Amino acid sequence: MFKMNVRLMEQFGYPVPSDLPRSLISPYLNLYQFPKELDYDDVIQIPKNYLQVDAFCRQELGDAFELPEKLKSQMKPGDKLLYFSLGTIGSTNVELLQRIIDMLAKTPHFYLVSLGLFGEQLVLGERMWGSRYLPQTKLFQVVDAAIIHGGNNSLTEAFYFAVPVVVMPVFFDQYDNGTRVAEKGYGRSLNPYACSEEELREAVEEALTDRQLKEKMVAASKRIQAAKSKERACEAIEQVVEKAAQK
Repeated sequence: MFKMNVRLMEQFGYPVPSDLPRSLISPYLNLYQFPKELDYDDVIQIPKNYLQVDAFCRQELGDAFELPEKLKSQMKPGDKLLYFSLGTIGSTNVELLQRIIDMLAKTPHFYLVSLGLFGEQLVLGERMWGSRYLPQTKLFQVVDAAIIHGGNNSLTEAFYFAVPVVVMPVFFDQYDNGTRVAEKGYGRSLNPYACSEEELREAVEEALTDRQLKEKMVAASKRIQAAKSKERACEAIEQVVEKAAQK
């Protein structure tokens, strides 16, 4: 983002200060993506020039995700399907990814796995199917739960589609997001490097069977889709531009 800001300033002929901060804060309007259900407005006062957006994701157009034959041929009515991903960067840690895969393979459920750049080095369980790239928003529309790293995009998309999650943070905002999910009662956060098989199994079962959790996710999803916070963000941007044009 920092490099993008510099390129934009250079492209439009603005001088680039030598002390340019890596994170630019606007005195007029700043947008941040985070579900209202997890926001920090219960512990801090959000500045007036900050506007919360529940999710920037949208439902992808086109055909729905078709379950791979490997899983389709095995699954019976009542079987559960989960999505597992540690994201683009997290999936480069093959040893860590394999550790989680091996533990999940011992559960009775079925999994769609995001393999990442080095997927050919991974060994999947019999009830697993994976690919280097998966259309995440389409998958969220067909799975019963998800095990994710808890980055903002994955987390907000899960809330948008009412998918219960187990968060396994790897770096940066994921730790805070996982903590917030647990604090607000929307799932569990586990250390992917240190959690035991029992801890992971219990978290997965909770995500799949906790009826109250599912009801909370459905309520959040309905609110997010009805709130149209992206539209509000666009309107706010237009208002800033209009005010600037009048000066």
